[in-house]
Amino acid sequence: MDRSPSGIARSIRLAREGRQEALNELLDAHRNYLRVLAASCLHREMRGKADPSDVVQETLLKVHENFHQFRGTTELEWTAWLRKILVRNLTDFQKGFQ
Repeated sequence: MDRSPSGIARSIRLAREGRQEALNELLDAHRNYLRVLAASCLHREMRGKADPSDVVQETLLKVHENFHQFRGTTELEWTAWLRKILVRNLTDFQKGFQ
C-alpha cells in the first residue's frame, strides 16, 4: 500500500467504491498507530484488565462496520475519525470498570 497522503486518499476512494481489500489495507496500515495511542491513553490501573491491542481490535471492528459513515477524503480526516472511535472505545471500556 502506498502510505503517502495521495496513496491514502486513493485507498479511501477505492474502499468507498466497495473494494474491500483497500479498506483492509487502510486498517492494517493504521493498526500500530492506534495501538500506540491506546497504550498511551489507557490508564495505568486499566492495563492489567485489558491489553491496548484488545481496544484497537474493537476499534478496527467498529471502523469496518461503520465505514459507510466516514465522509472524509484525506489521511488527516481518516486518522481523526479513527482517533475519535478509539477514544470512544477507551472511554466506554474505562467506564465499565469504575
